[in-house]
Amino acid sequence: MWLLQVDRHEEMLRSCLRAVDALHRLPGAEANQPFMAFLKRTVGGPGPLKDKYFAVQQERAEAEGNGMEMA
Repeated sequence: MWLLQVDRHEEMLRSCLRAVDALHRLPGAEANQPFMAFLKRTVGGPGPLKDKYFAVQQERAEAEGNGMEMA
């Protein structure tokens, strides 16, 4: 039962990160200072969210068929 809750939590987190990635790709998103500050605070620094966000971006790029090379 506990593992099921962990899986649900992880999938919810990935869904949120996919939404953040989609918002970041909208035209003009980088001009929105509050959003960019949010992005920097949540996925821009070191930590597990940065790695998960990178994985979400790579999955999206692969699904679009153009692979991604990020440093």
